[in-house]
Amino acid sequence: MKVSGRLNTRFFPKIAAAGSAVVLLGLGLASPAQAEDVALVAVDVIVDGTFSAPEAPEGSFATYGAGTRFGGLTGTAWVVTGGSIDHLSEAWNPPPAGTPEGTQSVDLNGTGPGTLAQSIGTVPAAKYTVSFAYKGNTDPGCFAGPAVKTASLAFGGVQGPAAVQFAPQGSNVAWQNYSATFTASGWASDLVLAGTNPSACGMFVSDVKVTLVPVLTVSVP
Repeated sequence: MKVSGRLNTRFFPKIAAAGSAVVLLGLGLASPAQAEDVALVAVDVIVDGTFSAPEAPEGSFATYGAGTRFGGLTGTAWVVTGGSIDHLSEAWNPPPAGTPEGTQSVDLNGTGPGTLAQSIGTVPAAKYTVSFAYKGNTDPGCFAGPAVKTASLAFGGVQGPAAVQFAPQGSNVAWQNYSATFTASGWASDLVLAGTNPSACGMFVSDVKVTLVPVLTVSVP
């Protein structure tokens, strides 16, 4: 018999990795006389991937410098680890279609390239898919910068493919989707997003997700 349980590995990483009947008995998934395969269901383990907190100035944005924390119920989910980023209101930069109401975005270049990070609880050897929406900032009000906007992503110290878009100032570009899969090496993994073009007009990012790939199963004796 297959039993699926929604285990949030951000808060219960050791439970998700455990193969003991004792742990699963506590969750009501198995009994000592049973032999079960327990499939982990995919869950999004990031906090405030829509950058909804705090609410950015209506129709405008706020610039955060290195050391600034924001996001989530505690206001500490994300931290600017270098340079600066812009936190953009829903009205100033309409989010991708299909995202929840209140979804906001960030420009990974504030006054220049910035770096944004979140530490995420992970299960060693489990695979995680990182995805987000992105598009280049083409605001004519930015000082001159390259027409090609770029951003980098790393997860658990492993570099992923770059996000790149041709987005000249004043042009009308669409949101694109990014996705890359990583294998976690520890109980915590840092997600790091960074602007990499030298300008105050960088890459917009929104709707960030980090999802456990649902292929891991544990056999319960």
